Amino acid sequence: MTRAKTFGIGLSRTGTTSLTLALEALGLSAVHFPTTMKQIEEHDAATDTPVAASFQSLDSRFPGSKFIYTVRDLPEWLESCRRFWGKRQRSHFAQNPFIVKLQRQLYGAIDFDPERFADAYARHDAQVRGHFAERPGDLLVIDICGGDARWQPLCEFLGVDVPAIPFPSTNASRSVDGVLVRLLHVIGDSKQIAAIAGVSHRYVENLRTSQAFRDHDRDASLTLDVGWEVGRILAGACSYFGDADTAAQKLGIPKSELMNTVKRGRPL
Repeated sequence: MTRAKTFGIGLSRTGTTSLTLALEALGLSAVHFPTTMKQIEEHDAATDTPVAASFQSLDSRFPGSKFIYTVRDLPEWLESCRRFWGKRQRSHFAQNPFIVKLQRQLYGAIDFDPERFADAYARHDAQVRGHFAERPGDLLVIDICGGDARWQPLCEFLGVDVPAIPFPSTNASRSVDGVLVRLLHVIGDSKQIAAIAGVSHRYVENLRTSQAFRDHDRDASLTLDVGWEVGRILAGACSYFGDADTAAQKLGIPKSELMNTVKRGRPL
């Protein structure tokens, strides 16, 4: 019998990483950016772009599920998308059919386009609200980035107790930048780092001139978010250094934490 799930159906850059962490803190096994149906079936919850793109079919496949729609102020969301997509090399998207399909399905474009993205946001918003118009009890609309980063609405919706810990608030872009800055300090070659991470050389060079680079402490712990991107970058670092032991030692990351993050960086 198909088991009901909890789905985060907000678009990328709307607090999906924080939502994933919150669901895990509530005792659910959650997958961020699932790339296969098997991953969804094996977890209690799933979030981010692939889920947002297929929420109607997931609703049919997993009856009785709960849906959490993370929203964000449109201008802030567009600016976050501009920065996020600005990191990527055009070729990286073109070489990943899964990403290309999602991009075209949701945004009608592979690269960031403010008009198309704004239209896509409005279209997705209308689809979500229309789909659940007669089932309001199955949908929670929450603005984590805009001040709803608190337990009460989420716990009431899921029917669970409020935990005695702060609501997780993480910024996936900040986590990615932290890893890239650490690689800059360890490797130094910005072109090599861009190739490892699948981001633009210009973006890495901009990080080299940033205050974050100047203030970086190589002995401090890195913040590793639950999303797929950091895991993918660390997988590339392991290949570059030859093995996980060397990568963990060079980057100052406990091997167990590095391997767990790499595992969560599912292949695209």
